[in-house]
Amino acid sequence: MSRTLRLAVLAQLVVFLVIFTGCGGSQPLSSTPDGNPSLSAESATETSWPSTLPADALQPWETRETSGVNADSILAAGIEWFDTSIAGVSDNHDASRMTSGDAGSKELSWATYRLRLQGTQPGVVSLDVNPLPKSDGTQSAYWVGLADYAAGCWEWHGPMSDNNVRFGTADAVADGADYLSDVGNLFVCVVAHDGAAFDVVCVGANPLDGDTTTPDAPANLVAAAVSGGLALTWDAMSAADLAGYRVYYCDEAFTLKDHPGVKTLDTLAGVA
Repeated sequence: MSRTLRLAVLAQLVVFLVIFTGCGGSQPLSSTPDGNPSLSAESATETSWPSTLPADALQPWETRETSGVNADSILAAGIEWFDTSIAGVSDNHDASRMTSGDAGSKELSWATYRLRLQGTQPGVVSLDVNPLPKSDGTQSAYWVGLADYAAGCWEWHGPMSDNNVRFGTADAVADGADYLSDVGNLFVCVVAHDGAAFDVVCVGANPLDGDTTTPDAPANLVAAAVSGGLALTWDAMSAADLAGYRVYYCDEAFTLKDHPGVKTLDTLAGVA
């Protein structure tokens, strides 16, 4: 049988199965295809028709829209690590579960991820991580390292406990950082330390596109006091290629980011 003919037969089978299994006609949802009443979950057996529809919800290992910046993002699921520590990293479906003993143990585990940027420096690096409670009930935090081959060492960021973080790397590249290996790939390291536990859902990066056009300033900035800090809100920009917002802050009024005493957050505020 030729390959073309096999594909045609397969296509017919697929169509047949779709027609056979589809919800059509006047058959009520409360009956099985043979007309027998549906069995309750308690009385169902392995040979019974399923009687209930599954209750769906977003699973912790599933990649959310915020894992990437846009359609150009290069993503690796948490399970797709390049290398890991001997202990403390296990599979959790498509995510990697990272643990580091009990709080106060000073244990450490890590996983590295290799993103194929094909010789183009990264403009933004993004992570989707679900922190879990530590053994003492406090929230876990994690560290992120970017391999800087110009400096010959890891560039560490953290600790952080947000689910979604983004690092803008364009300024560092302009200052001489080189995040590419000899074959043009980016390496990202995620570290759990001293009792931290979390799921690494996704690691991503966007190639530096060379667009230096400054977007409009965000409008309607509002700052509200919350426990331990400030909550900032503003009108989102409509630019499709916007990686995020960089937030600057100071103990006194300022108009320029180079003003003495002005600091910036380690990560970009996401747009999603």
